Amino acid sequence: SADSDSLAPGLQRWNEFGAPPSCPGRSSWHPKQQEHELIAWMIAMDFAEALEYAVGVMQQDPDWKQTFRHTRPAVDPTFPRPVSPHLFDNSEAVHKLLYGHEYNDNNGRSEGSKQQYKMHDVSCRTNFLPATDSDKVLPSIVASGLASTTTAQDFPERSDADYESGWVLDVSKVERETKRKVEKCGGLGYVDMKLALYGIPQSGPLQLWLPVESHIHSNEHHSSHDHNHDEPASHWFDSIVLCEANEKRSDQACQLQQDLTIMVGGVRMPPNNLTMIHGAGEYLKR
Repeated sequence: SADSDSLAPGLQRWNEFGAPPSCPGRSSWHPKQQEHELIAWMIAMDFAEALEYAVGVMQQDPDWKQTFRHTRPAVDPTFPRPVSPHLFDNSEAVHKLLYGHEYNDNNGRSEGSKQQYKMHDVSCRTNFLPATDSDKVLPSIVASGLASTTTAQDFPERSDADYESGWVLDVSKVERETKRKVEKCGGLGYVDMKLALYGIPQSGPLQLWLPVESHIHSNEHHSSHDHNHDEPASHWFDSIVLCEANEKRSDQACQLQQDLTIMVGGVRMPPNNLTMIHGAGEYLKR
């Protein structure tokens, strides 16, 4: 239209998809081609600025790797008290996970005259794709309970019998159907894959070994004293987050808070200790 022609090139044809009309995903709430390009340009500018800085460092110091290794901060950075209010009805542990916790020095005081905060260290294991670290995937921490069929390659259809020998690395029905549709249109840039461990009551228990990584012990209330082998799990982990596959399911589907028996460090978790994280990473009520 005449009005759109007067706009900058990047803001024209704002409501046009880049894929042919026969391809899926043409929902009104999905970003169109020009919006994708704008987002990509904004991200690229941030990366370009960082790359320019990195190139400058490398040109000035041929031994930049050694210099960085010896001069980078020995402790994680702190920041002022978060300005974000508690927007959602989450527990105090969740608030600290999302916004950080107050950081005290060895004398029990915040640095300087103002309260300083620090984010929790986070250790993650997931099979959601795309992934950059193939070693930190869900099967890497499974001690027992995994079925022999653990690949979702080619998106095979599964029956209950496939789950009776253990938990299976799989995708949801909607995810499988969506992948097949977009592959017919060249993928449409749909590079993610929501792989998760699926099970039924006959799958039996799934035992996970949670590694205590070198950085994880710097969290709140953890001291540097010698540790005994019988320390409770709460000494090493402030919280454990179980991520559900974000997919459409009926109210009769498995409810993580009430249909699973969860034990941590040999201690059974009471149902009232399991809470949903609201407002962050929440999609389709999962």
